[in-house]
Amino acid sequence: MTIKQKKMQKFEKYTNYSCEEFLNDDFFIASSKHPTRETIAFWNEAIEKQLIDKKEFDLARNILLFIQSKQERMLDSEMLELWEKIEIDNKANLNKKSKHERMIFIFIAAASILLAIAFSIYQMNYRSNDNLSSSIENVKAPSMNSSDIYLMLGENQTVPLKGDTVKVCYKGDKIKVNEKATNLSAEKDVDNQNAYNQLVVPYGKHSMLTFNDGTNIWVNSGTRVVYPVTFDKKEREIYVDGEIYLTVTHNEKWPFTVKTNRMKVEVLGTSFNVTAYAKDAEQRVVLVNGKVIITKKDKHLAELHPNEMFEDNGSKAKIEKVDVENYILWKDGLYRYESEHMDMIMKRLSRYYNVHISCNADVSFLKCSGKLDLNLGLNKVLDAIAITAPITYNIQNNTYIIKSSIIK
Repeated sequence: MTIKQKKMQKFEKYTNYSCEEFLNDDFFIASSKHPTRETIAFWNEAIEKQLIDKKEFDLARNILLFIQSKQERMLDSEMLELWEKIEIDNKANLNKKSKHERMIFIFIAAASILLAIAFSIYQMNYRSNDNLSSSIENVKAPSMNSSDIYLMLGENQTVPLKGDTVKVCYKGDKIKVNEKATNLSAEKDVDNQNAYNQLVVPYGKHSMLTFNDGTNIWVNSGTRVVYPVTFDKKEREIYVDGEIYLTVTHNEKWPFTVKTNRMKVEVLGTSFNVTAYAKDAEQRVVLVNGKVIITKKDKHLAELHPNEMFEDNGSKAKIEKVDVENYILWKDGLYRYESEHMDMIMKRLSRYYNVHISCNADVSFLKCSGKLDLNLGLNKVLDAIAITAPITYNIQNNTYIIKSSIIK
């Protein structure tokens, strides 16, 4: 193997490394704390050739510098040993190492623990833009169990909103509910610079949310939307647990981000649907127009173009061409489906009408196609499905039981 091939082999180890992975790497820690001419050249070449993620590398390096105390430089022989460690399996049996190697390992393990403790502290100083991200996804869901739509203003005010469909519109420092001015205020809580509002829509209800920037969000049943009392000057960011359809006001200098418990969708101005119930295995993004970029833990997953759907089931992701109307008609009280399993159809109806629906095993995987008017009521909707699919239903203990209509 040539010298160049050996060097490339060393670089390959660090391809796609995250900040946390750098901070748990023996060679990175040692070469950062005790740099030599060779190690500096090594990392500079990796950055220049874009063989590593510079953002993650710089963050890890700065964390080390942030907590580093004065230490003596390592001996050249020790650094040579660490260079060689890149080419061997990091999972090698520790018992086979010399006493001196074990001391290095113990030192690095201790340093890693300290770095882990310091990591969250340092993030507040280094990743200022991520402060909002970290906070918004950790805002606690309310413990209330109510059939009303709730608007939570900061941490001090919870307002029930009556009606099956409620429109909430921000106008300057005021909030309108169903086109009527209210005495609710959207002013920022001066005592809490990271205050958030929440719109909580229970099953069986629906809502529409309009921000000061003109962005409109249709909120499906069983959905919670978290957003800052005042958007950050650098970005607009919200968190969703459930399903929403958005038309985002375009502003190149003010990007809009939708976060879920598993992914982040970044846009400038576009229309798209996000389905991300935290309890479901599947999460989807369907793009109507514009362009969105989907990431997960800062790693690129997909870039969508109009009429494309990104779907992630937790273990595998895919992109496919779709008829977007099938995924956004719910905002108009309609539900169109093509070759969809019966259990998924019933799950959506259960959320929409806020009733318990259970499919027997013999019909759960039936594939159906059709279009439903959800304004007709559940019984009429089920009757319509029964016309095209071999099912019947009855009600037991307030639960709709869906079973096969074929007599065996």
